[in-house]
Amino acid sequence: MSGRVAIYSIGIGIAVLATIIYRHLVMGVPIAFDRLLLACLLLPVFGFLIWLRWDWAPAEGRKARATRHHEDDKP
Repeated sequence: MSGRVAIYSIGIGIAVLATIIYRHLVMGVPIAFDRLLLACLLLPVFGFLIWLRWDWAPAEGRKARATRHHEDDKP
């Protein structure tokens, strides 16, 4: 779990950093260090949310459907 969360957080961090650099170079928007710090603090939270959505929820849904299907078969 923690490895996946770390990978997702790094991926989000790369995307955020690329967006900040793009906005700074192309659009001339100055880099706001308070927002950069906030983004760094929120990276693990978003990584955890993506882990919940892509890894944990489908497995739990399959278990629930299998249990429900098994209960429906009983007379």
